[in-house]
Amino acid sequence: MWLTARTVYAQNQESAFGEISPFKLGRNYDDIALVSTSDSVITFIAWVNNEKIATIHFNNNLTNFKLVEKHIDFSADKIIPAYLNKNKTIDLLAINKTSKAVYIILDFPKDSVIIKNEILLTFSPENIITGDINNDGNIDILLYTKNEAGIYPLFGNGRGNFTPGKTIAENNAVGSATLTHINNDRIPDLVMVDWVKNELNILYGFGRGRFIEQSVFPLSKETAELHSTSIFHKYTTDFLLQTSDSLELQIWKGDGFGDFKFDHEINFDTKINDFTVCDVNRDGLKDIIAILNNGALQVIFNDPTTPFIERIEYAAGEMPKRIFMVPHQSGNAPNCIVFDKAKSQLIVFRNIFNERFIEEPFQMATGRQPTQIITQDFNRDGIADIALINTSSKSLSLFYGQKKKIPKGPYSVQLKYEPSNLAFHSLTDTTINFVISFSNENKLSFLTLDIANATVNNAFIETDRNAQILSTSTDKHGYSKFFTFNYNTRGNSISFYEQLSHNIFIEQTFRPASKNPLLGATIADLNNDKFPDIVYIYRNGSTAKTEFGVAFGDSSYSMKLRLISKEFNLPEATGFYIWAADFDKDKNPDLLIYADMPAETFYLMKGKGDGLFYSPKELTRVKIDSRSSVQIVDVDRDNLIDIAIGLNKKGKVIYLRNEGNCNFTKPYTLIKEHDFENFKISNIDGDSFNDLILTDRDGFLRIYPGKNLNLKNE
Repeated sequence: MWLTARTVYAQNQESAFGEISPFKLGRNYDDIALVSTSDSVITFIAWVNNEKIATIHFNNNLTNFKLVEKHIDFSADKIIPAYLNKNKTIDLLAINKTSKAVYIILDFPKDSVIIKNEILLTFSPENIITGDINNDGNIDILLYTKNEAGIYPLFGNGRGNFTPGKTIAENNAVGSATLTHINNDRIPDLVMVDWVKNELNILYGFGRGRFIEQSVFPLSKETAELHSTSIFHKYTTDFLLQTSDSLELQIWKGDGFGDFKFDHEINFDTKINDFTVCDVNRDGLKDIIAILNNGALQVIFNDPTTPFIERIEYAAGEMPKRIFMVPHQSGNAPNCIVFDKAKSQLIVFRNIFNERFIEEPFQMATGRQPTQIITQDFNRDGIADIALINTSSKSLSLFYGQKKKIPKGPYSVQLKYEPSNLAFHSLTDTTINFVISFSNENKLSFLTLDIANATVNNAFIETDRNAQILSTSTDKHGYSKFFTFNYNTRGNSISFYEQLSHNIFIEQTFRPASKNPLLGATIADLNNDKFPDIVYIYRNGSTAKTEFGVAFGDSSYSMKLRLISKEFNLPEATGFYIWAADFDKDKNPDLLIYADMPAETFYLMKGKGDGLFYSPKELTRVKIDSRSSVQIVDVDRDNLIDIAIGLNKKGKVIYLRNEGNCNFTKPYTLIKEHDFENFKISNIDGDSFNDLILTDRDGFLRIYPGKNLNLKNE
């Protein structure tokens, strides 16, 4: 008997991004910057030192882009766009630390990239800020480095020329700085972090490029980056501070009168590469969007009652370096663009509120390392929904199917451990129940999502083996039952778990006689007595032959009555997968059997009833990786159950079409697609076709509408 460790916690009701589109840039760029956004085009610049600079123009709905490269003969550690002259064309500022120089490039883009002005410095600049600090209508430049005290101003004349000014804050070791408005006048104020004193300094601007220190706030941790924005109130300035170890963001809340207080600390498991703030869910509050060193994009939601508690994680490429929020073409919710430096791509994350109709194959965001997929009508609207587990993100993702539209989601449920196996259990009017295994932790979880109360009820069951879920059910009292196949070095087994009360489960274990190792099994009602029976294959320890058996269930689930069939000629194999289904529609379960290495062959055993079967016949020879590589489903919707097989190493999904009476065609290729991990076939858009769903190694969900797969009943 197992007393479960039960936890109840709030369910994440928020989502941010749904559909995604990765765009390859064609070469490896050192960095990228956002230049401008408008109703018709979104423009970036990207560059390769001493070689190329490119303009990237996206159309307003972010479906395609145009990239134009130009040669450059200078090296730059950082390039930022700015409007330095009064003709309202884009200009560029570049800093070169080695040459101790600032380069001014006017009127970009032009046919050639020419340095208009080169300003030599006495120090190596690390950071650059722009703004009109002397209120003459022209953009000025502020430069600073950690190795020199103060901030060095260059006053612009609006024609690309700059005049050095007096050093600002000459007694401060500036680690990060920004221009903002704090005291509600039109003169910009300066906020900076003194990395030596570990202080936040507020300097009020009082015109003509002069600043006076207003207040100083001691910091509890060393700070690497300072960001000024309005987080809590529209007209109040707040600060976001990224700590030097890049594992935390600190929020300092402003009162609108120049005073600031530490408010929140947001922790991350890995280093932050970049972050920004934006109201992604249209609730009037700005959320935090960060990209991390482990390839994740996280949205930490602001909430009036529990700010910055809920978060959702997405896969964001191999090495995300820059993140940008850009407006949507209709003025709806903002979209996100991530620069993945390792794969030299821009990944567009479309806001979940920017829905569109399904017209062609598309991709959706998931957590990192998505694995097993299941489909079920979770919200009972007549359209299948999607659930999958994300191993590295330690989460469960839900996508709700919509009529002719892209699914709504993902909605994320955070899990305590890395999940390995997922099974749908049951539905009630307000809850969705799953069984999840955690092989690395030797645990099972009976997880209940209470949609009405926005809570998660998670009951953990300790095991001593790696468990794969075979079947689930519910008794007339609403209590849970499920079977698992257990992989253990001491010998494989089958466990039956029965829920006795709210937090108590009883376990019964089945295995063949000693010295007869269990090789594979499945669960089915073979004799129509409403009790589950076990079909299993084992190796006879005395004869070394592979043998087939049935253990019949009863009201006590003792499985004492067993039927052994030794006449079946089954091959030698390291293991077997077995599935039960009524392929010939005679109300007797038939069996699909896969023999693993060295046979790597699928067999079909037609059921006679009462647990008896005809001899196995060979269907096809292909190698699969796991039980989830096979789906028993009516692929072409002709009312006969087909067999679909995902061959991810060969980059294709095949299916064997059922022609009736347990006869199947040779394998037919549904789609050729490289780098997919798992698949599912289901109708998620409410049309007359089944759709194909894949997870890929980049952490994306690929969906191919059935009408594009020619799945018609021919």
